[in-house]
Amino acid sequence: MITSGPMMGSYCPVSYVVHGRGGHSSVPEKACDPLIPAMEIHKAHRELISSYKSQGLNVTSWLPNFHSGTVANVIPDTTHVEGSFRSLSLGVLETFSAEFTARATEIAAEHKCHVDVSIRENYPILINTPAETEILRKIAQKVLGDDNVVSEGVPVYAGEDFAYYTQKVPGAFIFLASGRIGTSEDPMLHRSNYNFNDDLIPIASQLWFELVVDRLGLVIQ
Repeated sequence: MITSGPMMGSYCPVSYVVHGRGGHSSVPEKACDPLIPAMEIHKAHRELISSYKSQGLNVTSWLPNFHSGTVANVIPDTTHVEGSFRSLSLGVLETFSAEFTARATEIAAEHKCHVDVSIRENYPILINTPAETEILRKIAQKVLGDDNVVSEGVPVYAGEDFAYYTQKVPGAFIFLASGRIGTSEDPMLHRSNYNFNDDLIPIASQLWFELVVDRLGLVIQ
């Protein structure tokens, strides 16, 4: 799978820590439970992402990790929440960072708490340049066949450090599908039972060989 333009999304870790005031659960009125504003901030985050999508922006974000307290009878001092923000649209990260931080700060203050928000860009959007995309596409078609080189399924929101290369020099990134479709042995990448498809090794090796031959102008006897 390959396409010109955005190929993979930016990856930005997102986290926030709500600071309240801990206490015993028998006298909750003497504490300031950070979990309550943390949940409201989480809801506000979902609403913000939905508003971006309604504007036609290509973004996704999820905050799946919640950590608050360790025992049943103690209200904790802090609640930690973390996840990621991903985008295929340039310039959205700055807007999201400002708007989400402002909303989180407002919600925390309403509950007499305060919040620390961290949003940083780990990987930028991976953008395939047109000329290099066509070079790689033609070589892939030579090795794999025209019908096996498609643009469906991309771009994706997953991040990739190759994005830093294409910020500096023209380049292109391609996916070589390794799934065993139609079998019970096709777990998704990063699943605990993922098993690499070794049948792909000679095919991938041939693709990179043909790419080197083409780029260096070699004549193979």
